[in-house]
Amino acid sequence: MIKQTNKSSFWRSNWSYYFGGAILGLINIIFIFLLDTPLGVISFFYLVGRSGLSIFSSGSLNGIVVDEYIVSMTVIAVGVVFGSFLSGFLSKQFRLRKKFSYRRGLSALLGGIFMGYGAYIAGGCNIGAMVGGIASFSLHGWIFAIFMCTGVYVGGRLIKLIA
Repeated sequence: MIKQTNKSSFWRSNWSYYFGGAILGLINIIFIFLLDTPLGVISFFYLVGRSGLSIFSSGSLNGIVVDEYIVSMTVIAVGVVFGSFLSGFLSKQFRLRKKFSYRRGLSALLGGIFMGYGAYIAGGCNIGAMVGGIASFSLHGWIFAIFMCTGVYVGGRLIKLIA
């Protein structure tokens, strides 16, 4: 687990994968009890994209119903972004780069687009599809995990090849 000598070392040291997995599992259990659905973020981006396209095509939000699910997904998506920033900031691993590389920027942009599209066609992100799927004893969670690990391996090799 985590060796804690004082309060500040808890935030500055790297957490073990077991501790992170346990925290993620607890958050998933709480999410299932509160919203009756496993934790996931990608549906928020789908709803925002659909709403944006609806505005451009018809000039209104016809057919878009703002309900408890959409509001909760918004809170979760904003919480994930803010929590990621806060985690990097508190561990002193967040920094702004002074030198901008267009090649690195284009790589990050294309990688984000491919990841978002892949998460959409896979039926969820790694949290919703894999963790939620495996936790509910669904075969799709294990299939997602196999192909995600394969994609991570191939992507890592491509990054090494490009860099």
